[in-house]
Formats: sequence, C-alpha cells, structure tokens
Amino acid sequence: MRRPHVLIGTISPNIYGHFTENLGGVIFDDLWVGEHSPVRKVNGLRKAFLEHMRVIKAPLVRLPGGYFADGYD
Repeated sequence: MRRPHVLIGTISPNIYGHFTENLGGVIFDDLWVGEHSPVRKVNGLRKAFLEHMRVIKAPLVRLPGGYFADGYD
C-alpha cells in the first residue's frame, strides 16, 4: 500500500549552488576581466557571466567553482 506524500518543510534554494565551469565560454575566458578591459563588463565582471546567472536564477555561485576531470585513468 502506498503512503501519501507528506510535506514536512521547504528546502531553501540558497542551499544549492552552481559550479561556474559549465556556463559556456564565459568561464574559460575568465569571469573577472577588470575595470579597464574592452570586454562588456559590470564592475569588472564579464557581463555575459552575469546574464547567464540571471537566466538560471542562481541563488549562489561557487567561485572558483571547483574542478572537473577531462579524463581519468
């Protein structure tokens, strides 16, 4: 017999974060470009990165985001 689902609370979206490696080209081209860079930026951060964050509604971003393996032997 299946038991009904019981709501016992709400998980805060701030618990979950995003690694920055998987946001297209903006990671490998650097997030911080500095105030004097010709790249589109907001306070020294690459504007494309900020636009990606708004689209996915990231509550927080881990920067640096950690590492991922290109290969494993």
